[in-house]
Amino acid sequence: MTMPKSLSRRRAEGFVRDYAAGRVDRRRFLKTLAAAGVGLGTMTMGARFGAAKPNLTYYTWASYDNPSFHNAYVKKNGGTPNYAIFADEEEALQRVRNGYRADVAHPCTSNVLRWHDAGIIKPVDVSRLQYWPDVYDGFKKVRGVEIDGQFFHVPWEWGNSSVAYRPDKIEVKEESYGLLLDERYKGKMSAFDNSEEVPIMSAILAGAKDPFTLTEDEYPKVEAVMTQLNANMRYYWTDATEMQQSLASGEIVATTAWNDVVKSMADAGVPVKYMTPKEGILTWVCGMVLMKDGPGDENQAYEFMDAMLSPESGVALMENFYYGHSNRKTLDQADPELVKGLALDQAEERISDPKTHFFEPQANDQRERLIAMFEKVKAGL
Repeated sequence: MTMPKSLSRRRAEGFVRDYAAGRVDRRRFLKTLAAAGVGLGTMTMGARFGAAKPNLTYYTWASYDNPSFHNAYVKKNGGTPNYAIFADEEEALQRVRNGYRADVAHPCTSNVLRWHDAGIIKPVDVSRLQYWPDVYDGFKKVRGVEIDGQFFHVPWEWGNSSVAYRPDKIEVKEESYGLLLDERYKGKMSAFDNSEEVPIMSAILAGAKDPFTLTEDEYPKVEAVMTQLNANMRYYWTDATEMQQSLASGEIVATTAWNDVVKSMADAGVPVKYMTPKEGILTWVCGMVLMKDGPGDENQAYEFMDAMLSPESGVALMENFYYGHSNRKTLDQADPELVKGLALDQAEERISDPKTHFFEPQANDQRERLIAMFEKVKAGL
């Protein structure tokens, strides 16, 4: 069995994903890596061990160069692929545009359309993937996975952004993001200091028809909700450990959080519930794309992607990163306590729920306006 990494290391690795998705600024990103003993120098490593047979370059984030995530590929080809590391999807996109060549890359669905429009990825023949039928159907419908009737993205890891709360401290009659607006708990709330999550949650609460594509008349409504939410905040968290300590002590009674908070709190003996809000839970999905003009062996690219989709890979992912895996059969092989602890025992229902909000690309104008709005509102805390 793969042993879990230290919690600080996992959080640093999670910060790499959040920084790459634009949810953490560079200063906080570097500070978090430094705290976990991870330097930028570790992000340029190649294959873990020498191998003459592998002929594949995998362009991914730091710490995803883990052979246990694609063990079947390693066994078949006698070694790991060449790992090329990026810290920012925009950086990765521009590097490929400028001539860098890889075979398989690892963006999130909210960025795939940009990669597609740049002409750097090609359709994936999913009939060549043994485990494709086991991928959650809900993921296959996410914007960016299928484009114009062809699949361009192979989902691999995923997670939720929702509200965790202390059921022994507060009364929740109906699970809703609206809990963050409840004045009874003013000064006892927290939220991730994030320029995407808070605005999108605010847009959902404001009744936006499509929170990722706001109309002009919806912006004032979003700001009004965000201002109301801001008034209840004890603080905005950037350090998950600090947030969990506050939740455990009762300094805060509810906060936006990711799936791992339930397990971490349960391990500490603290009762915490993780919402499936009536408005629909926010969900992110990342995975693999097949690059155009890759320098390696395309057959190996398919072998690699299939190895990543295997339940064996999924169990390693869950144990190392505390993320969900795209193969529904992974949960049958994973530790039931880990599955429940990560709130993944409700995975099928959440993924297939038509109300689920999968993170989607936003127009640059909307993204910039919401960032400015969030900073303005926070300044009033």
